[in-house]
Amino acid sequence: MKKKTHLLVLVITAFVLQVTSCTSTSVLTPIIEFVDREDVKDWDNKTLEEKRGVLLRAKVESPEMFIEYIDAEIEKIDEKIRIRDLPPTPTPTPKPPKDDGIPIGGGTNSFLWKPNSESNTNLVVLLPGKLHGRTKGVMTISGSFGTESANLRGEDKNGGRPHFYFSKPGAAYGRNITVKAPLTDGTIYERQIDNGSQRVEP
Repeated sequence: MKKKTHLLVLVITAFVLQVTSCTSTSVLTPIIEFVDREDVKDWDNKTLEEKRGVLLRAKVESPEMFIEYIDAEIEKIDEKIRIRDLPPTPTPTPKPPKDDGIPIGGGTNSFLWKPNSESNTNLVVLLPGKLHGRTKGVMTISGSFGTESANLRGEDKNGGRPHFYFSKPGAAYGRNITVKAPLTDGTIYERQIDNGSQRVEP
């Protein structure tokens, strides 16, 4: 016989109340009959709504002193239904990865010479996104100032474009600057910059 623990608690509680107020056990007959009802036998397998329906039907057939216990059980079931039917907690919208403030400019496949980066106001050069993973990780710029190299500082922003940060603002490199970035296929990506202080894109 399947367990009907909470129903037995009802019976025991009602029994204690009845025996303290009446010497006759005949008043327990409706309660005992309730536990033996056909629709209670598989109680543990019933849904909350089915259990609520059984209790409502039993309430109509039960003595007055048993009704308050049925009502208490119905309230417990109602609370379980309320909790069960609460809308799911919304999934937080993931925050976009932090950008360094360098605009995409002409698009992910464009070159960008930015004289002053937002991160440190020095020159930053972005290669087209199609060169993602294809550079040897170094870029050189040369001109009247001499030659300066910069290492690759990431390819996970602005459309996957390789980023190279230099030690000075673009204006410090003067005019007629040659940009070179060796590629893994043995070729060299090359651009000419007329004025280091001016933004160039693409």
